[in-house]
Parts: sequence; C-alpha cells; structure tokens
Amino acid sequence: MALPDVSRLARLSPASLRALGARLSAFAVSPEAIAAARAPSEAPFDPLYEPLRRRSLRARPDPTALALRAFVFRDPITEVEARLVLGETDLITAVDAGLLDRVPEGFVSPWLLGALPGGRLAFSDWLSHGGEAVMGVGGTTRLFLPAVAPPQRIARALDLGCGAGSLALVLAGHAAQVVATDVSPRAVALARLNVALNGLDNVTVREGDLFDPVRGERFDRVVAQPPFVSRPAGFGVVTYQHGGVRGDELAVRIHAEVGPHLTDHGRALTLALLPVTDEPLVDRLARVLGEGFSLLLFEGADADLDAHSAAYAALDHPDLGAAFAEAAVARRDHLARLGVTSTRLALSVVGRGAFTASVSAPALTDVTLSAQQLERRFLAHTLVAGPDAALEAADLAIPVGTTFASPPHGTDAPYAVMAQPPREALAKPLGLAAASRDLLESVDRSSVARSVRDLAERHGAPAAMVAPRVLAAVRQLLSAGLLEPR
Repeated sequence: MALPDVSRLARLSPASLRALGARLSAFAVSPEAIAAARAPSEAPFDPLYEPLRRRSLRARPDPTALALRAFVFRDPITEVEARLVLGETDLITAVDAGLLDRVPEGFVSPWLLGALPGGRLAFSDWLSHGGEAVMGVGGTTRLFLPAVAPPQRIARALDLGCGAGSLALVLAGHAAQVVATDVSPRAVALARLNVALNGLDNVTVREGDLFDPVRGERFDRVVAQPPFVSRPAGFGVVTYQHGGVRGDELAVRIHAEVGPHLTDHGRALTLALLPVTDEPLVDRLARVLGEGFSLLLFEGADADLDAHSAAYAALDHPDLGAAFAEAAVARRDHLARLGVTSTRLALSVVGRGAFTASVSAPALTDVTLSAQQLERRFLAHTLVAGPDAALEAADLAIPVGTTFASPPHGTDAPYAVMAQPPREALAKPLGLAAASRDLLESVDRSSVARSVRDLAERHGAPAAMVAPRVLAAVRQLLSAGLLEPR
C-alpha cells in the first residue's frame, strides 16, 4: 500500500485543523485513552489483539471511541459517526484533503494519530509503509518526552530531526520560540500540519539536514531522537529507522555539531539505541565533542542482538515468512561483521563544561525520566569535575526517596549500610562504610564546608588537612547519585 499523499493535507485550512484538534482533545483523545485501548500490547497495530480491540471499541458509543477507531486503530466508522467526530470540519473537505478515506465499510484515516502530554496531538504515518514513512509518537518517544521539557521556561528550543514534530509540540509549552528541522520534505509537511492542528504560533518548521537550517543560531534546549538502526548492504533506506551502516552515525554527527548551537547554559539531549563495540559509548561520543563541552551519558542495559535483528526484520516483513527469515539473518550477520556485540539505549546530556561521565542506568526504560533529575545529575558531575572551592560552597542533599538498609543479621557484609536511591535517580544501590554514611548525613544536614570543619574539630586536625579527604568522598557520593545539588 502506497504512502498517503501528504500534499493534499494542505487543502485543510489552519482554522479547520485547529478546530479539529480542539474537538479531538475535548473528546479526551489522550495518551491514557490510547494506551488503555491498546492494552495489553503497545503496538498501534497488533494482529494478535486487533479483533478484540475492535470489539471493545465498537461496543462503546462515546465520541472518544469513534475517534480512536477512525484515527488510531484503522477501524472504519459510518458517515454519521464521522460527521460527529469531525464537528465543524466538513466531511467532504476532509476526504478531499486525504484526512479520511472513503472505504466500503465507511470512513477511516490513512494517518496514525498520536497523543502527547498537555493535550497535544500529532498525525504521522503508519510505519508499516517503510521507505519515507514519518514517525510520530512511538514507544521511545513516549519514554523521552518527560525529559524533553526543561525545568524552567526558556527562550529558544530546537527539535532536531523532528519527524512529525512530537518533541517540538511538547517544547512549545516551555519555550518562547521552538524551531523544528528535518531533512525529509514529508516530515516537514506533517510537522507543519501538526503545529496547525494544535493551534501553536511559536513553532517554526524548517527543511534541511540536521543543523543546516539553523546555522549561526543558538538554543537553550536541543533535543534529538535520531534513527539508530544499522543498514546492511542491499537494504532499501527506511528514513525513520536507519542511522547509518552501523546505526550510530547520525547520533555521532549530532554530538560533533551541537556545541556551537548551545547557549551558555543550554543543554542538548539525545536518545538513541546505540551499537556496543570495543570502544565505550561515552568515549565514542566524547571524542567528537568540541573543547569546552561536557557529556553525561546514561547507559541502559544491553539488548540481545538476535532479538534486535528479529524485531526490525518483523517490521519490514510482518508476515514472518521467508523474506523475514532472510532479513533477520542478514541483519545479524551485518552486525557481527561490524564487531557489534549488543545494543544499548543511551540518553546523553551535553552542556558547556569540561567533564565526561557515564552512568550505568539499567532502569532507563522502566522509570519516568525527569528533566529536573537529569539536570541535577549534570550539575552534580559539574561539581565533581570542578574546583574544590565550588564543591565546598555547594548546597547538597540526599535525593528524596533514598532508603538505607543494614546488612542481614549474621552476614559478613563489606559495608555498614546499603544506600538505595529512588529509581528515578537512575543510580545503583551502593554499600557504604559507617564513616561515609555519617558524612552523607552531615552534608545533607548542613553543608560540605561545615562538614569539613566538624570533622577537623572532632579529630583535632587542621581543616586544610581534613578537606582533601572529605572532598574526595563527597565527589564519590555525587558521582554515585547519593548526593545532588539542592
């Protein structure tokens, strides 16, 4: 089946699109409503559950169910139902613009509607089309969204390689101006449609390769979710999937080019599934960053390459026939030849500074990522790499939700207490000696400088002699995520 003609959507006026978006939002077409209708599978279309999904939605007479059927689950609705969903948007106009298709069973959209926090909505392609299909609100995007919005309102933000514009739509609520770029004309057209659908006047969409459309411009926030799947020889290009021959080429380019586009206090966040080789991921990305920039990389758990190869082969060949088997093996052989041993979901945070740090975060896919938490971890590593004076003056605290447990009775544990930060902190449990636990609580209760003075008085030693050991311990606790800027 051919991709729907994106140019026809221009026949819908901005006023009609804005009215449709408002109507769908009023019908509570939301992330929660879509997730509930998809359960127990997260896939937009899952042959195993599709009959039961349709049965459940067809049993509901409410407008939300009708909208979900027509725009999310490819289940045709009647003319009367279509007019109810569209409201002020004329049905004939909607069909003429290709927003809905007339089929023997009624009317259904060739586009996939996704929902975002804050009531935003985004049309995208069904990825089963492959080729130039434009990605919308996928699973990785939903994981990334809570981290995208900055902790405070900012002046300018950039959604790099925006696809259907999902990240830009969320950023629009947190920045005075948002620019979205994509090399794909189809993605640019869909992103502009979605800007109009949400009635936004502070988002501009530009066509071009990565940073080309914003040369000379700087931003307080740059976000990117680049394609990251490797492309074996002989495979056709799938724009939303392929990040290069190895898969990480686009992610590496972003890190190589992002520096000049950040303001003095700007941050760049990139989320991608990266191939693991002999060279550590953090070294691969840090190597291309310009001088004067810091990199904090959160690395998830390793994923099995057989599962990875099979999953992406199944996207191209959902019938799981002979072509699927050939593609799965070809993908796996390709990765083996490149020396790739696994894949790992990685979230990078780049800003001005002088440190490089990697954090093992196996729970990356199991927690709600927090922009505030990521910023605190970045500032913590800035203190670790900074001068002693800045560390002594810092106001630090134990992350809220951290628990402490003594070792089981009768065991010969090499620690006095086990500290467990909250999962959202993306930090591992750490066994602490009694002195480290005391220092942790002292810093949380007072300050680093006060802790140095207290220990010096307690041991009858000059503060200048005690300070290096205290600061070294505080740096370890900051790196481990057991202390953070308050």
